[in-house]
Amino acid sequence: DRVRYDARLTPLLARLEEHLAALRTHAAAPAEAFLADPWRAEAAQHRLFRAIAAAIDAAKWLAGKVRVRGRPRGFADAFDLLVRAGALPVGKRRVYIGMARLRNWIAHEAVSLPPAKVRALVRFHLPELEAFAACLRSF
Repeated sequence: DRVRYDARLTPLLARLEEHLAALRTHAAAPAEAFLADPWRAEAAQHRLFRAIAAAIDAAKWLAGKVRVRGRPRGFADAFDLLVRAGALPVGKRRVYIGMARLRNWIAHEAVSLPPAKVRALVRFHLPELEAFAACLRSF
C-alpha cells in the first residue's frame, strides 16, 4: 500500500538529499580553496561515500518494488536491475555501477584520496546522484 511505500522511501530519499546538499556546497567551492584545504577534501569524500551508500540502499529497496526478475546480489547489481527494469537510463548503467564500485573501494581501502581527485569525483557524480534522487521522487 502507498502509506507503507512512502514510509520507507521518504527516509531513504531524505538521507540522500542531505548528502547531496553538502556535496553541492563542496562542488561549488573555488578550486583553489578546495585544493588548499585537506579537511574539505576529506569531508567531501565522506559525503560522496555516504551519498552513494544512500543511493545504493534506495536502489536495493526499489529493485524489489519494480517487479524485475532477480534480487540484487551486490551493490552494483541493484543499479543494474533498475536499468533492466527501465527505472534508470540504459546509457547511465556504467556510471551507476562505477559509483557502487567507488563506494566499495573507499570503504575497503580506507584511504584519503588526493583533493584534486575528490573534487573531480564529486563534480562528476553529483549530477548522476541528483538524477537518481529525481528518479526516486517519481516513484
